[in-house]
Amino acid sequence: MIPKREIYDKRDSIKLPLAKRAQILNMMVEGSSPRSISRVADMSIHTVTKLLEDAGEAAFDLHEKLDRKAVASKVKCDEIWSFK
Repeated sequence: MIPKREIYDKRDSIKLPLAKRAQILNMMVEGSSPRSISRVADMSIHTVTKLLEDAGEAAFDLHEKLDRKAVASKVKCDEIWSFK
């Protein structure tokens, strides 16, 4: 189970609803910049950054818990494209 983490927007000190957190994380996954996400979601860029940090920590914790003893004999990697 993923630990529940409270995310606050420093402007109004309220907990972000799950739908808003999902929207922000979805935009990150789609490749939007943190600054553009903060404009679209009407959140502080610090809140967006904090959410990304917390999501990364939660993903790391979940990976450590579930895949601790995974053994791979072959690893195949595809190309990763990035356009800037």
